[in-house]
Amino acid sequence: MIKEITRGHIILETKEGVVRILGEALLPGYGSPDFVVYENSIKEWLEPANELISPNSKRNILKQLKKDAKEKQLNIEIE
Repeated sequence: MIKEITRGHIILETKEGVVRILGEALLPGYGSPDFVVYENSIKEWLEPANELISPNSKRNILKQLKKDAKEKQLNIEIE
């Protein structure tokens, strides 16, 4: 579940924990996404604190993020 969206990050809560995903909010319109997510910023969990994220968990995080964004009608792009 998306817990927080700011201009520079998204906080996402999954079954495994809570993660901060860095990115950039963009101006609406002009055919651009609402938020660009930097996939390489997904490295460690906020909770449990400072635990590294496995490749499998990273896939699950991105899958959950896409699902939650669709439900909130957010157009995200993953780089």
